[in-house]
Amino acid sequence: MRRSADTFMPLAVSLISLLASSAAFAQDQVPATQPSDAPAASAQASAPQATAAPADETEGKAADIVVTGTSRRTTLLRTPYSITTFDRAEIDRRAPSSLADLIRAVPGISAEPSGSAGGGENFFVRGMPAGGTYLTAIQMDGLAPLDEPQESYVNTDQFTRLDLMTERVETVVGGTSPIYATNAVGATINSITRLGTATPGGMVRGTLGSHSLRRIDAYQTGAVNDRLLFSVGGFYRTDDGQREPGYTADKGGQVTGTLSALFANGRIDFIGKYTNDRDAFYTAIPLLNPTTGASLSQYLDPNYGTLASNDFRNVTLRSFYGTDARKRNVDLADGIHTDMARFNINAAFDFGDWHVSDKFGFADGTIDFNAIFSGASPTSAAAYLNSKLAQARAGFGANVARLGYVYANGSNAGSVYDGSSGSGLVIENGLQAIHTKVRTYTDDLRVNRSFETGAIGKIDFTGGLEFQVFHFLQDRSINTILTNVQDQPRALDVAAYDAAGNLLGTVTEDGFVRYNSGLAHGTSDGHYISPYGAFTWHPVEALAIDGGIRHTWMNNDGENWTTANGVISTPGSLAGQVVGGYTGATTIKKDRFEATSWTAGLQYTISPAAQVFGRYTNAVRLPRLQNAFLLQNNPVNKIKLAEGGVKVGRGANFVTATAFYSKYSPLTGNVIVLNSATNTYVVATTRGVTETVGGEFAASVQPVRWFGFTGNLTVQNPKQKSLTFTGITASVPSGNLIVAREPKILINATPTLYGDAFGIPAELSLLMFYVGDRYVDAANTTKLPHYFTLGANVRANITDRVELLFSASNLTNKVGLTEGNPRIDTVSGQGGDIGYARPIFGRAVQASLSYKW
Repeated sequence: MRRSADTFMPLAVSLISLLASSAAFAQDQVPATQPSDAPAASAQASAPQATAAPADETEGKAADIVVTGTSRRTTLLRTPYSITTFDRAEIDRRAPSSLADLIRAVPGISAEPSGSAGGGENFFVRGMPAGGTYLTAIQMDGLAPLDEPQESYVNTDQFTRLDLMTERVETVVGGTSPIYATNAVGATINSITRLGTATPGGMVRGTLGSHSLRRIDAYQTGAVNDRLLFSVGGFYRTDDGQREPGYTADKGGQVTGTLSALFANGRIDFIGKYTNDRDAFYTAIPLLNPTTGASLSQYLDPNYGTLASNDFRNVTLRSFYGTDARKRNVDLADGIHTDMARFNINAAFDFGDWHVSDKFGFADGTIDFNAIFSGASPTSAAAYLNSKLAQARAGFGANVARLGYVYANGSNAGSVYDGSSGSGLVIENGLQAIHTKVRTYTDDLRVNRSFETGAIGKIDFTGGLEFQVFHFLQDRSINTILTNVQDQPRALDVAAYDAAGNLLGTVTEDGFVRYNSGLAHGTSDGHYISPYGAFTWHPVEALAIDGGIRHTWMNNDGENWTTANGVISTPGSLAGQVVGGYTGATTIKKDRFEATSWTAGLQYTISPAAQVFGRYTNAVRLPRLQNAFLLQNNPVNKIKLAEGGVKVGRGANFVTATAFYSKYSPLTGNVIVLNSATNTYVVATTRGVTETVGGEFAASVQPVRWFGFTGNLTVQNPKQKSLTFTGITASVPSGNLIVAREPKILINATPTLYGDAFGIPAELSLLMFYVGDRYVDAANTTKLPHYFTLGANVRANITDRVELLFSASNLTNKVGLTEGNPRIDTVSGQGGDIGYARPIFGRAVQASLSYKW
């Protein structure tokens, strides 16, 4: 429950104080640096250790082996682009609630972990004008489940859950990302699975925390024989939700298994993962009373309040198909329900001078997205009744004397609700129920060879072919609902009475103002084919010149069900007078696109511990699958990218500085917005040009044995050069505006004390994040204020086998605002004060106890 955060706080203060006071007296203690490329890392890889810091430049962070965005394994220091790695220890230290919560520590990415642990979050990359995962490929062991990284209601972060079977996470920002993954214009995030080990090992971890969190993680690795290794593990958890909607909000888990066959010249890894997990999704909430400007925090706490409630646990959505009425039952507690099986076969072999690898992937499953989404701004309960009087008299006759409210659902359904009570406000929002089916087959074949040419130096060549066959089905039902304004709000119906007080009927039904005020059903079937090649030329040992190219053909056959408004029978209610449905007709649209991305780079090694690099990339973003099944006509996006920087690494210290530039033209996309004139949700198309200049500075240093620091700073100037909208009436001022929702400054810092508390190796980390001012809207009229959050993590080895982790997020309960209200703010905002936004989550704590063997 919510009060559990306060229950854990005394323990947090005690542990933090204990470790801080003892750290200065334990300068002979330091955590071990584990090789981050080792797939067979033992359970001890995430534990504080008492060993010396790396002694030279061949060890430490700079020597971390990376596999993402490169043709063959290399080190962080030698990669001529920006890459951030999180090993198991760093993941534990940050205790992320979601993938977005982890990735917000990556320089150049503004991530908003304010929506759901199950995904559907927003990643904004280097000032480029697209959120979600639109510009970010999210992979498992080098393969994306879908080469389209973001469909509406299907961000590929929804496929990913972090657990103890996650060995490490690597993130490439810019650089070669568009060459080694389809549509990865901004970044590639690669989650790498823990593989089997020759020496048996394992761990079980139990976690308790705020909001009645109960979680169990476990894994086991070992060997069947000297040529066959295995690993198996996963997690299961339940909790009441980060904003507690009144029911079990998050429930489910994941199981992963691997089998690795070792050969004299290579290996084959079989990796299977099944995810069946439900997670609540939280929308933007009203913060101010629009009639008085007063805060609504006493009714809807910005840290913990939610517009979801039990009143919409089990509801019936009404529609029609042809002449037949249709019903669909929906449970809001299903939330984001990912039910997905994935299977990879990764093979890598050396044949003399040739290195050949092949990655085959299969993904099959469903993602249901059931959530309350923000809609119109709140209005006074009295004014709302007045706005419905004409409709009531048209439906029930001129003898309608007055309107009032009744509870629509729950144990007191039908009883009178006093609209002047509480906040005195009511609000229309969207209840959205989206069902998506995904099936893909992917193969990525890659061949590498190095040639020693004598006079002109060494040349490394890479050639590859990636293809993906996809089937994608989506059914969208977007409905308008009516509630009061409070935490876990009550569903309301508008009741019509005659002069004698007799009930004539209701304007709404079961809390629904309109059924299927936005809907769509369609399928996409097709394939991507992407040949690619890359080279690195070393004319002299210290200099590397590289280039890469990727050409993609996309075939997408879409089928769209034709929609219309109709009338269905809803006795005693007017809710069936205008309902969205399907005529029975379909439209076929075939999309055929092809485009080329290329990059050229230069790297110079100043010394064994330092290098400088520069890169220019012409990248493309192909239209989404919905371009076909929703009959849209978006072109290929073209993006120009440039970056240059320096990397310095020696021992435990690694520092990078990178300058970057991007030009996005034409910027095209689609947003779902509320048309207030028709009370329907429509898809608006955007088009424009943006240009961003910025810089990133990142450091991972350990100046003394008892203290370490990791952090980064991103400074950028994301300019919106022009922007137009189609499908809605909108006017955006001309001139150089700031790209909506992009901050100019991002800072994260994690100082860590390593110590010995009463003979127990331990560490204390503070997790600090600063997000600068952003604008809600394209017109830059409403500003989201900057905010700073503080978290803490304590890790201690009680014994060689028992480890304690204690984590706290947003310790100061800061109200940090993200997003605004995308359904109505996209163009012109809310005016001067921010009265509607999606806040970050309030303070939460958790404690984990692990046993390893």
